[in-house]
Amino acid sequence: MVLVGFVVKRGSKEAASTTRRIMDFLKSEGHEAVVISSPTDIADEMSFIVSNGGDGTVIHTARMVVGREVSVPIFPVNSGSLGFLAEVDASEALSEVKKILDGRFRVRSFNVLDAFVDGEYVGFAVNEAVLSGGYGKLLKCRLILDSYPVAFIRADKVIVSSPLGSTAYNLSAGGSIIHPDLKAISVSFVAQFYGSRVPSMVLPAETEVSLYNAGEEPAYVIVDGQLVGEKGEVSTGHSLKVKSSNRGFMLISTKWEFYERLSKKLLNNSKLAWPPAPSPAHL
Repeated sequence: MVLVGFVVKRGSKEAASTTRRIMDFLKSEGHEAVVISSPTDIADEMSFIVSNGGDGTVIHTARMVVGREVSVPIFPVNSGSLGFLAEVDASEALSEVKKILDGRFRVRSFNVLDAFVDGEYVGFAVNEAVLSGGYGKLLKCRLILDSYPVAFIRADKVIVSSPLGSTAYNLSAGGSIIHPDLKAISVSFVAQFYGSRVPSMVLPAETEVSLYNAGEEPAYVIVDGQLVGEKGEVSTGHSLKVKSSNRGFMLISTKWEFYERLSKKLLNNSKLAWPPAPSPAHL
């Protein structure tokens, strides 16, 4: 008998229907299935958690797992529109869950990013930690890498992302896609001031990225799209430091490789009529 948890996207009829089918199957096979509403619902003895929704649901599930400090892998199911992180669509979810029960799957581990303001821990990010100027205000900051001042930045925001988060806000801001198997950290910029542009950077995972507020207005820390509270305000002369954490989470993979998902989902190549690809012998 196995115990399986489910995190379901609210308001999604497809996610709710898929979840019911999988739960009914599990129970018919003598397994247990429970819906997770908060981190306290996650049990150490869970075999895995099905995240059923879109990429946002995957991030939400990962944040709960990391916050609960348990080693329960997550199986992402896409019931949303894109679902780049959720490699299996809802229509295929049941057959892929059967693969997991048969032991036919891989697990990949990912570290989160820890954020500190003047040395005080303020939170972690699965995708990215962002330093943002105030509403309508330009962010002016020093980019410091491993204690070395590298550049002066004038922009709306600075994004520090994980490899998994490189295909999210980082990519929208012009940052590079990072293969999820790489241990790296990315820095990119939103709406840089003309004439002082700094290119996006992909750095070793061990790099400590510090952003020193050199402007006249306070800046604000955002992790995974959520504004940090009072601790996340970075006043003039103070700094946000982001570095790779020792904590992390695991994703279960049963089907597609990264490059196939990249081509079909993120780059929209599934909509194009391409000539036949050359065989490996001709490459």
